[in-house]
Amino acid sequence: MTITKIIAENFRCFRKIEARLAPLTLLVGENSTGKTSFLALMRALLDSGYGSRTPDFREPPYDLGTFREIAHSRGARGGSADRFSGSIETRWSGEEPRTRDYHAMFVEQASFAVPTVHRYATGDMVFTERESDFTIETASGKWSGTTSDFGVRLSRTDGLRFPALHVIMQLTVDGRRRKQLVSENGTGSPPSKAVIDAALQALRPFFIFGFERPYCSAPVRTRPLRNYDPLKLTADPEGEHVPTYLAELSLRDPEQWAQLRDRLVSFGSRAGLFDELRVARQSGSGGSAFQIQIKKHAFGKKGPWRNLIDVGYGVSQALPFLTEMHRHDGAPMFFLQQPEVHLHPQAQAELGSLLCQVSASGRQVIVETHSDHLMDRVRMDVRDETTKLTPKDVSLLFFERGDLEVNIHSIGFDPVGAVVGAPEGYRQFFMDELDRSITV
Repeated sequence: MTITKIIAENFRCFRKIEARLAPLTLLVGENSTGKTSFLALMRALLDSGYGSRTPDFREPPYDLGTFREIAHSRGARGGSADRFSGSIETRWSGEEPRTRDYHAMFVEQASFAVPTVHRYATGDMVFTERESDFTIETASGKWSGTTSDFGVRLSRTDGLRFPALHVIMQLTVDGRRRKQLVSENGTGSPPSKAVIDAALQALRPFFIFGFERPYCSAPVRTRPLRNYDPLKLTADPEGEHVPTYLAELSLRDPEQWAQLRDRLVSFGSRAGLFDELRVARQSGSGGSAFQIQIKKHAFGKKGPWRNLIDVGYGVSQALPFLTEMHRHDGAPMFFLQQPEVHLHPQAQAELGSLLCQVSASGRQVIVETHSDHLMDRVRMDVRDETTKLTPKDVSLLFFERGDLEVNIHSIGFDPVGAVVGAPEGYRQFFMDELDRSITV
């Protein structure tokens, strides 16, 4: 699954959003222009539409506050919106790639932002669920029903996962249920079993019981420790779990550990960060304390093993997301905030190549970045066909501040790596200092 488009209204600093996403999407712009809020909205829509979870806009690494802090404000005179909405369009690969769209309307409940309308659409099949009713739209007509007839509340307050699927499946097996639907197309006849079966098949991909959430990294990762205790394996945005994961993998599955270590070392060497990596235990048992150590080569000679806490801060800041992106069972989607933090220019450029490689492997990467070294490498790798990524597989979203709102410009690359479709603000954002540096 790849997110191909996002649309939103009255969300945070945006009055309206409509942006194209690609296997690799770069978010750029000044500070405080809504890039992190953009990532938070995408995770919330994925959670609600595909994971049947009530979105939490305060879950790390994003904390957007209460509904009043999330709904768009037009200033003292305009006031705040009483609702906001968001939609994501996804593309599914397979024998016949299909586009699917999920839309949610959020309102305030006890200061929280809660979705009260959910709309699932694919082709000419649309299912809309609300607090107490639902509608089914197909090429054959439109029908509505009340949720009380089906023993569920589509507001999801009863804890039922995928209530829309629950309703549709009841309709496929029970003809009496289909007769309870009210026709809105003037025919007065209920939908046939064939129509409901087609709706179930079209909408089933929305209801993925094994939906895996995107890996969302924080802009600042966990501080390195001199000694680690094997206490935490649950993934978190700051990467606190990564040292334990590496230590446990080295004992539990030496073959997978060797492959992961080699991938990390390959990147670390190209980026000038480290040339060897190991887990050093204080004893041979799995429950003992351990250290993460690296070794750097110089002038053809191997340096000594050094504790992670005794080397540059960039290594410990990069290791969490590098591990997540290189592990064999990693997430299918990554939302990264400023992964270049504390990395020198060479490492930032190599990170751009890594993002291309991961995206070309079939996993989607959406990155908030301030690094022109990273972006330049992405442009050059696409131009040089270093991976399978083509210009259409990369989207550059430029966040530009206006008077009372932020606008998002969808920008792309041409086959020679040049930026196309950039507004004047983008050229000023990146080119003013370059022009000064080369002007004699």
